[in-house]
This record gives sequence, structure tokens and C-alpha cells, in this order.
Amino acid sequence: MINIVVRQPNEAEFEDVRSYLKKFVLDSSEATKEQFKVLLYDDKLAAFGRLKQRKDGTELCSIGVVEEYRGKKLGEAIVKDILSTINTDVYLVTVIPNFFKKLGFKETKEYPASLKDKRENFCEYHHPGDCVTVMKCSH
Repeated sequence: MINIVVRQPNEAEFEDVRSYLKKFVLDSSEATKEQFKVLLYDDKLAAFGRLKQRKDGTELCSIGVVEEYRGKKLGEAIVKDILSTINTDVYLVTVIPNFFKKLGFKETKEYPASLKDKRENFCEYHHPGDCVTVMKCSH
């Protein structure tokens, strides 16, 4: 039987998460261990995600699934777990809106001003040519 655990990372796991943030070109700015949750699949880091409190809103970001664990719905599992811990609107900036639509997010043109810079920089520097979408999930 497969054992799946979702929790805050320990120091070693957080170092692994930091490595994956660079490898997957995800937001690592001002990252602290306390912002993250990890999903362990048979005691191995398989997925991770982060809630970032901004001055004007809450952002879901830095969602990643380790390559060998993709296709097992672990990305959905980590997002659902993170969302279950809050009761406020959550925003995200993404190039894969269809993934987040099935988790309750909707595209929005109105979002915290702090995400404007991220949206522009994310698009220009990390995903040139891809459409970057800002999405919102209300709780």
C-alpha cells in the first residue's frame, strides 16, 4: 500500500524543494520553509506548494511535482490540501490555467497590485511567448 503524507517540510526536504524551484523555474523569492507544504509518496518528496502572504492578498505559488511522480494527480492533491487550510481568496499566476480550473480557480482581470509585477516579469523572463493568466479561487 502506498503511503502519502502532506506536511510542512523539514530542513532537508526544504533544501530539496529549493533545488526543484530552480530546476522548474518557479518562484523562489522570499521563500521560507513555513510557507510550504510537501507531499511525500512512500517517504520520498513527490510534490510541493506554497502559500505566500502578500501585503494585499494571498498567493498560491511554487507548485511542483517531481518528474517521476507526474501523472498520479499529486499536483491536485497538494493544491487541494493547501486550499483546505485557508478561508480567504487566493490568487495565482500560471501558464497552465486548465490545470487550476478543475480545482476551482477562475481567470480574473482584477487581482492584487503586488501580482502585476510578477505577472509581467514571469511572462517576460520565464515564459516568453506563453500566455500568463492570473486566476482566483474564492473560499
